[in-house]
Amino acid sequence: MQDRTDEGESKNIRCRDILPEDKLPPELTIWQLRFLCLARTVMFLAILYIVIICILIIWYPDAVPECICWPYLALAGFLSGLISDFFIRHWSRVHDSRKEDRSEIEALIQEAKNIQPRLTEPERPVGFETKHRQVQEEIERLTEDVGPEGWTEFQVLTLDRMLIDFLSLEDLKARARSSLDELREYAYGEAFSYNDNFYRDWEDKINTNINDLEEVDKKLGEDDERAQKIDDEGEALRANLRAVREHVAEYRAKWSEGSSIVSGIRICGAAAVVIFTIMGILPLLYPNQNCSILCDFRLSILNWGFLGIAGSIAIALLDLRNAKEVEVADTAGKQELSRVLLSAPLGLLAGVLVFSIIAGELINSGSAVPNLRKPEFKDAYLSIAWAVVAGMGFEGVFQRVRRAVES
Repeated sequence: MQDRTDEGESKNIRCRDILPEDKLPPELTIWQLRFLCLARTVMFLAILYIVIICILIIWYPDAVPECICWPYLALAGFLSGLISDFFIRHWSRVHDSRKEDRSEIEALIQEAKNIQPRLTEPERPVGFETKHRQVQEEIERLTEDVGPEGWTEFQVLTLDRMLIDFLSLEDLKARARSSLDELREYAYGEAFSYNDNFYRDWEDKINTNINDLEEVDKKLGEDDERAQKIDDEGEALRANLRAVREHVAEYRAKWSEGSSIVSGIRICGAAAVVIFTIMGILPLLYPNQNCSILCDFRLSILNWGFLGIAGSIAIALLDLRNAKEVEVADTAGKQELSRVLLSAPLGLLAGVLVFSIIAGELINSGSAVPNLRKPEFKDAYLSIAWAVVAGMGFEGVFQRVRRAVES
């Protein structure tokens, strides 16, 4: 009988186990850790190989390996490792950006420990002892169960909203105005992307509640129930302030997630532009054993494709600067991200297509068109320009057609 009880308890303990990704802060699973270690190892080996090759090219060109495929693999490995690192650590990076300032939350907790009734006769809030106990339980949850590393905006929101019940009317009006000031920074600050119509709606509601309180204060006489009547009129302001605090927390959560996504896209995209550009012009940089200098002016169809990818990603990153971080974390913003992801195959297609058109002599070579059959010094640089511009232009045309179809 005892064995069955112990077995049941062990099963319950296993059922209460929290998955690594659900912890605060989120933890990586075993397989994620393995892939992360593999990605970083590949990045380190790729950088090491590239540094060695650069040293050989500069000081010992005769010792450079004859096969050019290894530099391509090293560059591709570094980019793959970088993207994998950002992808695996995405939610950890989002959590880090969402964490509240520790000293600010500690001050909030200290304030919660010292709460008093806002009125004593009659006692307000109603059920003070019960609400006081709930506040202390919430403090215990934040300090012991969650911990400072898990203090995100929604984790501390419950305590923040609870304290509104204990604010005096003057403190309540001051807190409401400070919350509006916080929203105003988001609505009109250059670093944020917030619909100012939402701010004006909340501003009208809060100001209306405050004005109503002041009007009631002027109309009521000096009787014993005056404080109670004014306090009862403040319930509408308390309700709206709770909603404002939740609205601010929701906005900050979306902005943090969106800014983390956009930051990762920009870093990986910038690295991709540099890497694909190097992969595109690698025959111009990599000496062969016959002449140990910049030797081959012939760029293959794959080199044109790599340069097209670099051009298309570059133009997509330029347009990404107009993306709103809040929308990126929502469904509407995924369209901006899909454009960056689609730019690579579009650039590859553009580079291959233009190479085929010129190589097939649909466009005759001349002063501005490279000669791909017998390339000379200027033809190599004309090829770079044509491939990059093709990637940029093809991606832009595709997006205009897509927008026209959607509209």
